[in-house]
Amino acid sequence: MSAGARKSWLVAYDIRNRRRLSRVHKFLVGEGTPLQYSAFAVDATEQEIQRVLDGIRERIDPSTDDVRAYHVPARCEIFTLGRQALPSGVIIGAAA
Repeated sequence: MSAGARKSWLVAYDIRNRRRLSRVHKFLVGEGTPLQYSAFAVDATEQEIQRVLDGIRERIDPSTDDVRAYHVPARCEIFTLGRQALPSGVIIGAAA
């Protein structure tokens, strides 16, 4: 897969300060689909995910906050428990 290909990413965060938490959450709402409060699905190229991470970097304190972006392969199993709140038609990690 080329660097320009779109991929599914799971962006998750643990932010220690309420103000920074709100800023990161609001930023990611514009970039992806919320899966849970601190986890987003982002469909992006390598360049676009770097731009997203740069935007998050501007909003966090790297000495106390933890942000991770995981590439979700097109074919992977995802197990869920409890109430599922994904919008209708959203499929994570599946080829379109």
